[in-house]
Amino acid sequence: MCGIAFIYNDSGNAAECSHRISEALKKMQHRGPDGSGTFQYQNAFLGHVRLSIIDLDLSIQPFISNDERYALIFNGEIYNYKALRNSFEGRWAFRTGGDTEVLLAGLILEGTHFLNKMEGMWAFCYWDNHTETALLCRDRSGKKPLFFRQNQKKLTCASELPALRQLDADSWQVSPESQVNYFKYGYCSPGKTFYQEIQEIKPGHYLYWKKNAVPQQERYWSIETQRFTGSKVEAAEKIRELFKSSVKKRLVSDVEVGTFLSGGIDSSLVTAQASKLTTDPIKAFTIGYDDQVSDERPFAKVIAENLNIDHQTYCLKQWNPNILEKLLNSSIGQPFADSSILPSYEVSKMAAKYVKVALSGDGSDELFCGYTRYKVRAILKWYLHAPNFFRKKFKLLLSRSVSDHFQRKRFYSFIYRILNVIECLEDETPYKGGRVFSNQKILSLLNTYQSIQNGVSKNEEVLQSFDEVASMMKSDFLNYLPQDIHQKVDRASMFCSLEIRAPFLDSELIQHAFSLPESWHYGNTQNKPMLRLAFKNLLPQVIWNRKKQGFVPPVQEWLMGDLGGELRALLYSDRESLLNRGVVDQMLNDHKAGVLNHTYRLWLVYVYLLWNNKHLSSFSTSLNVANKV
Repeated sequence: MCGIAFIYNDSGNAAECSHRISEALKKMQHRGPDGSGTFQYQNAFLGHVRLSIIDLDLSIQPFISNDERYALIFNGEIYNYKALRNSFEGRWAFRTGGDTEVLLAGLILEGTHFLNKMEGMWAFCYWDNHTETALLCRDRSGKKPLFFRQNQKKLTCASELPALRQLDADSWQVSPESQVNYFKYGYCSPGKTFYQEIQEIKPGHYLYWKKNAVPQQERYWSIETQRFTGSKVEAAEKIRELFKSSVKKRLVSDVEVGTFLSGGIDSSLVTAQASKLTTDPIKAFTIGYDDQVSDERPFAKVIAENLNIDHQTYCLKQWNPNILEKLLNSSIGQPFADSSILPSYEVSKMAAKYVKVALSGDGSDELFCGYTRYKVRAILKWYLHAPNFFRKKFKLLLSRSVSDHFQRKRFYSFIYRILNVIECLEDETPYKGGRVFSNQKILSLLNTYQSIQNGVSKNEEVLQSFDEVASMMKSDFLNYLPQDIHQKVDRASMFCSLEIRAPFLDSELIQHAFSLPESWHYGNTQNKPMLRLAFKNLLPQVIWNRKKQGFVPPVQEWLMGDLGGELRALLYSDRESLLNRGVVDQMLNDHKAGVLNHTYRLWLVYVYLLWNNKHLSSFSTSLNVANKV
């Protein structure tokens, strides 16, 4: 796992470009503490920092072909590289034993057709010096990041935004569209960033760049499935086979591999399967809290004792704002509103003391119907077809039922979720993503926007051909998974120089999961019924019986204390006044008084203000444009 940086500039100063590459690599040293390298053609500069996992002594990057025509900088892992290497027998003389040279050989010999043969996670830049052409590419689900800026004479790309900022001397303007998307979802749309003209390669896409041409991203992979025709039992058996194979592939490493263990279904399945495939006790890592409601250590302990594994735990006792600010400044580079990046960082920091690679349960919720919002939206199918007066009465009844109760109790928390889903139904049908603020609330929250009708990029793929719950799962796979989950895990783990692998995101398992009938995924009383059927004997019953719990810190309580005070201080020091202070003040007052739970909304506002306070003064912005989103 690594960090990559690239510049092509036919009118640039060579010394300046070389300096910028060096500065970008310094910004990404956390991604590759084991080594770094650069290579220069005339106008092309490549840089790489390395976290050594495979072929530790060789596979040095940038990796240059023998004739020096081609160069590759690569961030990721190709899990089936040994089989692919064997397929090149007689066509390529290998000088290393790693996956980097296999990728270079595949691209030279087979071009982009080779991408569909690879199983793994990746982001790379491949340079052909004869044609002066760059190929940028990202893996199927978007686990590894790759940001870029291009025009007809210049291309820059890097693994992280702060590093790209070192490469790019032009001004960066905030994107009004991405601002609105942030307040809706907590992240930017696929391919977008918080800045105009700064893009990200989309999951499952590649881009060919050539001087004086207008490049377009091309899709090389999509979720194309035929409905599974076998029985439920046969489908469950195939899930078991594919999952076991996926875990086995992701255990291949020249360094020790551990697991993240939250005590939930997904991480427990990964840990249990990995434990069965290794001879020595596997190391598992768990983060916990003093707060008993959020603390998952007791459940993780059950799994650890059941498997007799080496279990390391850490308790996150108090709010530390320096961690978030450090991640925003040094790794993320734009507002990002998932608070679970904090425990992700802490568990990564703990795991990195013992291992260089860890397995996680990411992707299971999107593939096997794990989110509560799926159930709620399915329950409320009738809502949009009900008479208007009835809908108003229903919303009023729900609002009154939660107004006197703080959302600590699960029943009232569920009602609160129903209210939120109702707002999303009215604003976005078909479903695009889990919403934090509704359109109406954004209009009251953001001072400068009078219209937000065009503030959200449309899904590229037609989802209506799927059933309601299935279309939500697919939309979350295409949007929420890469823009939230993968961004969180990559930045938190790589900041600690730790590689994370996700067995649920094997391409065959993805296709199989999406081929199953919607009714098999959706259970009225239990989530993830197909995983339960496939692995019912692999985990203790107490794990199957526990309620779904997100990997979130006790932000609710923090907002009642120091965090709430810090949010208010940032609000009133905000120079741009994008936010309506009265609206935010009221939310914070209601939260502190226990009237309504605004945890997610207040956290989103806090992260924006923290970023805004630190970064906005250095950017040329277009915040005061109205009616243009």
